[in-house]
Amino acid sequence: ISCESGDREGNPRALRLPTRLSARSAPEVRRYFEQIVSVYWSDKPHKEARLSALVNLLILSLGDAAEADEGDLAGRIVALINAEPHRTLRVSEAAEMLYVSVRTVENAMNRAVGQSFAKYQMNRKLEMAARQIELEPDVRLAEIAATLGFCDEFHLSKAFKRKYGMPPSQYRRKNDP
Repeated sequence: ISCESGDREGNPRALRLPTRLSARSAPEVRRYFEQIVSVYWSDKPHKEARLSALVNLLILSLGDAAEADEGDLAGRIVALINAEPHRTLRVSEAAEMLYVSVRTVENAMNRAVGQSFAKYQMNRKLEMAARQIELEPDVRLAEIAATLGFCDEFHLSKAFKRKYGMPPSQYRRKNDP
């Protein structure tokens, strides 16, 4: 393992691990670390071979955890957005809450949903607004705007029209029975 530039280039067998990784769902990672420390300080025979084997197992486990964490990360980001629709999260806040970098959040969202964090969050709020207009046509737009964290109904209406091609009032009339 080295940190030289270009180490991984051109090597299809290279394992790419993120700089920071949550291994909560991989208890074997902690176990391998403990075993490595234990073997390092022991006087057991074949210490070098044991350490080499344990480090290899650790790296493979970290690779598995990285694959699981990447898919799980997008799910956790979406859950954060859906849990508090009244709040407009900044990508930096989400990254801090999930103990990852802003870039990691953006990359996970782009891979999982094909949109940036901010665009997904806005689209999700607008989908919720449209659904509420359909289910509760008598609710005032100002109330929906406040519920979903918009400054006022003007901002909601403007964003709604951009996404659906019509203002909420027209959308409401279109969906009236």
